[in-house]
Amino acid sequence: MELDELKNVWITLDNKLQKNEKLNERLIREILERKSGKALNRLINFEWFGIIVFILATPVIIWLWGQSRFDGTIAPKILFVWVFIHVVCGLVYTGKSVMNLMKIDFTKDIKLNTEIINRLIIKIKKEKQISIFLIIPVYYILGAISYYELHANLSLWTFMITIFIIGILGTYWQYDRYYASNIQTIKRSLDELKELQEE
Repeated sequence: MELDELKNVWITLDNKLQKNEKLNERLIREILERKSGKALNRLINFEWFGIIVFILATPVIIWLWGQSRFDGTIAPKILFVWVFIHVVCGLVYTGKSVMNLMKIDFTKDIKLNTEIINRLIIKIKKEKQISIFLIIPVYYILGAISYYELHANLSLWTFMITIFIIGILGTYWQYDRYYASNIQTIKRSLDELKELQEE
């Protein structure tokens, strides 16, 4: 009789343990999904902010193009064309980024989400290189030539140098801090979710 009672107690405890394991796994999954969701939302919101900045920059560029002080100048007009091209390409590029980020769904296929994140990592690396080696230098070269052509005073040159430094620091922060930390949070959570799924 005692053996039967002991078996029943053992079976009951085993059932409770299995239920607790499933509950713990579900809680861990929910925490990871919530954590990843926050990081993903930060990335999406940052991209939307970029789209808004690009949209707001368009009328400013058009307004500056029509200013009489730039009549007969070459470098400022080339700079405005460069900015306009950057804005149009930035809108398309950032719009695609938002669409790709919105495809991520932590309740669905982890493999697909991991592929999207891996593509995003590659995209961010390329974007960083293009920003550092093409976009920023062209802005500042065209800006310096424009300032020279417009006979800008020392305070405007100081302003441009300050903007140059802020641009470099902002680019560093954007790619090496903001994108990297949020993407790594998502990637770690996806890896942990994959491990949970395999168990």
